[in-house]
Amino acid sequence: MRSFLAVLALGLTAVSCSNPAAPDPADNTVVFETQTFRDTLAPGEQKFFSFSVDVAGNTDLTLLSLVPAAKALPALTTSMAMSIGTPVGLGCRPLNRVVAQPGLVPQLTVPTTTTIYCVNIEDVGNLTESVDFVIRILHP
Repeated sequence: MRSFLAVLALGLTAVSCSNPAAPDPADNTVVFETQTFRDTLAPGEQKFFSFSVDVAGNTDLTLLSLVPAAKALPALTTSMAMSIGTPVGLGCRPLNRVVAQPGLVPQLTVPTTTTIYCVNIEDVGNLTESVDFVIRILHP
């Protein structure tokens, strides 16, 4: 009897290991990726960051924070231009642009397809000193 149970257990183990569950074709859940673009920006300057989108869907850009360079406080409410575009040479050609203050809600949401994009931030004439910024990029 013991040998029968041992053979049965071994057989069940072999079957369960050799037949992995097939993916459910009805499961079309999109997994979003979060990337962070952080740097220092001087008055009159602009900077960009490139990223890849692997699945078509909406991409959110959020200017999360803006503080004087190398200081933790005070948080600034200065308006900055932020855009999403495509990399061209050493720059970023904007497709959609917004002028916004830092916040926790996306300031720009755009439909994106599978390709390489860039996010650009620039001073629109409001900075009087260098600032540290953080932009959150949420994309499929």
